[in-house]
Amino acid sequence: QRRSLQPQESKKAQKAKEWQEWATSKEGQDERKKKLDRKHELVVIPVFWRGRHDKDDIVRAAEDIKACIAQQGIDVWVDSRRQYSPGQKFAHWEHRGVMLRIEVGP
Repeated sequence: QRRSLQPQESKKAQKAKEWQEWATSKEGQDERKKKLDRKHELVVIPVFWRGRHDKDDIVRAAEDIKACIAQQGIDVWVDSRRQYSPGQKFAHWEHRGVMLRIEVGP
């Protein structure tokens, strides 16, 4: 018996091929377009460290900035999630397409 010398397509390569087909389809393009639509124009990120006593002051300052900017008709979000580091928050909002951010911290 003779075996073919061409390697069989791996599962990883097969999944990559399926994803490329989906991404170029109409459904995939619509999904990408929907994800890229910006929901917020600007994000305010309070930067604080564990164990510091001024955490509440920083969050309060971020909320004040949000109120001031929201009066101008700009859609603003304050990301005061404590379980993420500032770098993780930056990456999250960049991935979501928010181009502007304000960092508030000590």
